[in-house]
Amino acid sequence: MRKDVKGFVALDQKKGIGYECKDGLPYGHAVYLVRSNLNMVDKIDKNVEDEIATVYRAKSENDLKVGGEAFLKFLQNKNLDYHDVGILDGNTIKAHLIRADEKNMCYEAINYKATRNLKAKSGVSATKGKAEEDKKYYNPNLVKINDINFYKQMVETYKELGTLPLKEPEKFKDAPIVEEFIRFYGEASRGLTNEQADDFVNFVEVIAEYNLEDEAYNLPQKFYDYLDKAKELKDAVYMNNSTENEVVDHENTKRSRDERN
Repeated sequence: MRKDVKGFVALDQKKGIGYECKDGLPYGHAVYLVRSNLNMVDKIDKNVEDEIATVYRAKSENDLKVGGEAFLKFLQNKNLDYHDVGILDGNTIKAHLIRADEKNMCYEAINYKATRNLKAKSGVSATKGKAEEDKKYYNPNLVKINDINFYKQMVETYKELGTLPLKEPEKFKDAPIVEEFIRFYGEASRGLTNEQADDFVNFVEVIAEYNLEDEAYNLPQKFYDYLDKAKELKDAVYMNNSTENEVVDHENTKRSRDERN
């Protein structure tokens, strides 16, 4: 995760496009956001996209060497200056517009379908009509969110738990809020879809990392314990949904047989 916010602006001399390069959301893995300075009309017209890429902080000189080479290549592809950040893991998302949504702890990536309504009038680009949006959401680790409404509920629950007295803070002194979050959804897991269960596990990874990672970007065993608990809940949801589907299929088969008879 990001401990602070840093950034710089670079200019692509060949294309004349400026790029703002800065840290992403202060949760989850480190994310580097590369945003062009073009307005939306020019982006659609020239098909220029912003990018977000996952970056892991280097923990050793060798990590820095390997990561530096990978990140240098990434920046060179955009004709940008080198900026020493860490290890780029290759998970990159591109879209015409990428927003870091602090309130909902996610990234909103939007692509716009090019239209023939893009025209230049008196030297000024303008749009006539509304371009179609293709909108996707990603959590702070750049994992695609399946159910954004459920995800926002989780974010709200997590923030609310942070304002309440926790049940056993002395027992779970490392990160009691993560323990409480898992317990809350464990008690309310019936009715979750498989996709929501996936979003739950991915979000637990984000908040566990945020609450447990130290200044050297190391994670204690407790982090993996929390992930195991979250995955146990996910497995239970999958099992429950599978059983319910089998019951429904059986009842439908029986009803169809009775109707034929």
